[in-house]
Amino acid sequence: MDGTEFRLLGPVGIWQGERLLGPTAAQQRSVLAMLLMASGRVVSVDRLVLAVWGEDPPGSARNAVQVQISKLRRILSALPGAELTTSAKGYSLTAAREQVDLHRFRDLVRAAREAPKDSGAAGATGSAAGFAESAEDRAGELLRAALQLWRGPALADVAGGWLPDTLGAGLEEERRTAVEELAAIDLRSGRHHEAATELSALVAEHPLRERSVALLMEALRRGGRRADALALFRSTRRRYVEELGIEPGDELQRLHREALEDSRDSRDSRDSRDGRDGRDGRDGRSGDPSGPPGSSGPPGSYGSAPVPAAPPSDAGPAPAPAAEGVPAADEAPEPVAGPAAELASPPASADPPTAPPASAAEPISVVTAVPQQLPSDVAHFTGRERELAGLDALLRAGSGEGGGRAPTAALITVIAGSGGLGKTTLAVHWAHRVRDRFPDGQLYLNLRGFGPTDSAMTVAEAVRGLLDAFQVPAHRIPATVEAQTALYRSLVADRRMLILLDNARDAEQVRPLLPGSPAVWWC
Repeated sequence: MDGTEFRLLGPVGIWQGERLLGPTAAQQRSVLAMLLMASGRVVSVDRLVLAVWGEDPPGSARNAVQVQISKLRRILSALPGAELTTSAKGYSLTAAREQVDLHRFRDLVRAAREAPKDSGAAGATGSAAGFAESAEDRAGELLRAALQLWRGPALADVAGGWLPDTLGAGLEEERRTAVEELAAIDLRSGRHHEAATELSALVAEHPLRERSVALLMEALRRGGRRADALALFRSTRRRYVEELGIEPGDELQRLHREALEDSRDSRDSRDSRDGRDGRDGRDGRSGDPSGPPGSSGPPGSYGSAPVPAAPPSDAGPAPAPAAEGVPAADEAPEPVAGPAAELASPPASADPPTAPPASAAEPISVVTAVPQQLPSDVAHFTGRERELAGLDALLRAGSGEGGGRAPTAALITVIAGSGGLGKTTLAVHWAHRVRDRFPDGQLYLNLRGFGPTDSAMTVAEAVRGLLDAFQVPAHRIPATVEAQTALYRSLVADRRMLILLDNARDAEQVRPLLPGSPAVWWC
């Protein structure tokens, strides 16, 4: 293979390395796409006319096709292994299978589907569990590699709408099925976050696709996001009833019941653990029981000067926060001491905390919170060397390494692309590779900008999630979003941190969260 690639999974074209060889005209791209999808078979002139103009071609269409064929032949003449042939019935284009991204995609998907069968035969003489696990991993790797070949909607820039609406729609269905198969593998392997990320964009595009919705509900439920799973079901059911006049299928109904049972079991478990009387959901601790919780870690300060600390709650340590930095709704706050406590103190008119202040003579334990919120990395990450190298280079340049100028503002990098291409997987994998460069912590937030339930995370939710990561208890958090944001910026000032924001909708959703510290790297 000489580095030539024929692309159909996104903008149509012929590439050699990073150089686009052509075609530059939309009609010519339509002809090329039709010939490539025929896989060497003869395509009639009438079929090429249909690909370019649809059902209503002009009288000069056949002559125009011949002109485009001549231009295409000139491009292909310089490429070894590619041959455009004329016959009495039409035209055919021959290219090596590995040169066409569509053929590579289909080969990888086929290999992924056959991996479990191969492991079953091999497992007859060895450990069946071991072979099954390796087969699942291998199938997942192959599907990820297949989906990485997509660079946008299939046949994105051809002439007219006939090709995208017919053959392109079939290709998009192949992509959606591959995303679902990858998500199912991730679910079986315990990678609930990865599965939810892969499926969110797909469900947003196709909210009535029942298999995708079912997989996403399962991923959210298993990942501890039961409220999101229930909200997704409600949104989906409303669409089914309003648009189709029917109820969701048995699978979605079953998942809904399981999510409801999980919620009841979780509440019963918390009630029993916290010693609540079951009448009104309140326990013996002070503060608002419906407010956000504190942290699972020990209380302490965010500075270096020891100050008196409030005594711990009688109820014991708070449980771990819910997934993705969004806490449960009824856990008790932990006390905090230090400069951040002063910054976060409520105004004088607010009710003071019920716990008495500690004596200044008591021994002080000062703990600095170092959040480590990155989702789990992919076990066998392959490919994306160019993107990883680019991120590494940006990190070096932005950090002032190699004699560069020291940064004066927070460093921001954006990974963009269509849903299902593995942007989150790439970002999380790179973040794990460089986490040692950020000793003051790594934060992660799913902003839900492209979520299926139209519930993008608000600035208020995001800031509260970030404050939770620093173990700021609820009774120390200011009342207004502006004051909360100021507290958050104070906490990250002069810290070397990595902050990973997933599924950002637009710049307006991100801008209020930007700190002023040049030591912070945003991705």
